[in-house]
Amino acid sequence: MLFSVAGRATTNTLISGRIAQNIAQKSSFFIGIRGSIIGKALLAGGMAERCIYTSRRLQSHVPEVYNALRPHNYALLYFLLEPALQPFVEALRVRWTNGTSAFNQILDAVDNEFKKDNAKCETVIRTLLHYLGSLLGTLVFLLCAYWFFHFETWTERGVYIGLTLLAVYILIKLVPKKYR
Repeated sequence: MLFSVAGRATTNTLISGRIAQNIAQKSSFFIGIRGSIIGKALLAGGMAERCIYTSRRLQSHVPEVYNALRPHNYALLYFLLEPALQPFVEALRVRWTNGTSAFNQILDAVDNEFKKDNAKCETVIRTLLHYLGSLLGTLVFLLCAYWFFHFETWTERGVYIGLTLLAVYILIKLVPKKYR
């Protein structure tokens, strides 16, 4: 009888613990879903508010750009691209407030920066091609030496060495002339 009571108590404890655990998991799932829905609603509301305020700020600071975007309702999407477009909008604002000469000075400064970056890129490319050319020359020499000692007839040696040199010639011709 003692073991029967102990067995029932243990079984009761296990079953009630399981039921409580399932109820807690299901309620936390529903709480999580509600929290997620509320969070997404707040996020959407915040994005709509930011969209409206950014559009109003664009309208007050640079009405010409706002008027160009407004007919297609692009002014409301401006907040998505604002960080990337801000320098261009400021340059247009300078053009409308200070005239074309100030705008052209900005364009010249931007063009000079691109030329500097382009010169740096060309230097890097030339250095890289120089090292790759040295590596390719070494590999061609070793490959031709391998062909020379691997084959026994002069015909085989000539064909393989000739094909190797032809492949290198084609690779060299693929490099633009300004980098040679």
